[in-house]
Amino acid sequence: MTFDQEDRLVAHSIGSNLSTLTYNGVGQLKIRSDQNGLTTYVYDEEGALLQARATYNALAAQFVSQTIPSTLPHGQVATITLEFANLGGSTWETTFSADCLEGANWGFTSSPLSSSVPTGAIATFSFLVTAPSSPGAYPMRWQMASTLSSFGEISPLQVILVH
Repeated sequence: MTFDQEDRLVAHSIGSNLSTLTYNGVGQLKIRSDQNGLTTYVYDEEGALLQARATYNALAAQFVSQTIPSTLPHGQVATITLEFANLGGSTWETTFSADCLEGANWGFTSSPLSSSVPTGAIATFSFLVTAPSSPGAYPMRWQMASTLSSFGEISPLQVILVH
């Protein structure tokens, strides 16, 4: 399908990674991308896949591993270790970090890179956190971030029982 100056293309966002496009007010295409934005899928009105296309993404991170204790005494200090793979097209600089999505619980929101991480390499983070002073179940998830935004896979949810 081609578009010229007379054709109208209208986009409607459905969710964070699904949109519909209406062509000349008649036809509709659905466009969905994967979590990292690396692959785009285009479907027709009946839901048949028309195209799947891998795209180049300058910032892409894949979760590799995490070492997080499952229980901690309140106020105890623990070591957290995370690994994320750089799958994007640019080097991560020391301005990049692993950000805790539940940082308010831990009084710790971010761990910066100690050195640059080229495409294809794995970034390893190791740092200390202090368990909250009140007993309870506290979630912890991590995601890579640049100075502009978070990107890539989010680490699996780890719930830490503080006693």
